[in-house]
Amino acid sequence: MEAENNKEFIRQYLAALCDTANLAEGVDRYIAAQEEDLRQHNALSASAFPGYKIVIEDIIAENDMVAVRVLLRAKHDGNLIGIPPSGKVVEVSGLLVYCIANGQIEQHWMQMDNLGILQQIGAVPEPTA
Repeated sequence: MEAENNKEFIRQYLAALCDTANLAEGVDRYIAAQEEDLRQHNALSASAFPGYKIVIEDIIAENDMVAVRVLLRAKHDGNLIGIPPSGKVVEVSGLLVYCIANGQIEQHWMQMDNLGILQQIGAVPEPTA
């Protein structure tokens, strides 16, 4: 039952992430104190892509680990690592893995298609044929 509870916990966390207007209050309860880099990543994402949506495509859990294959849909309406808003809509895939202990995310690993994001907002040219 622990694995199913952890999957639901991550579903709720990802839903809270999409409420970028209330991000800090919404997600702090999910993230352990030592995971400051995850908080910073969430703040950067919310600033560059306010109102983004995360679609869960697959979610797998075992014991205290949860892996999620996601699709991120967003509009680039804020500064992203020095890149001014383009107003372009992006759609990228990613893989997120969380370790849950004591009712919070204590560790995480993330692989997102960052090159795809940069190409879709026009910061990096797409390859030619």
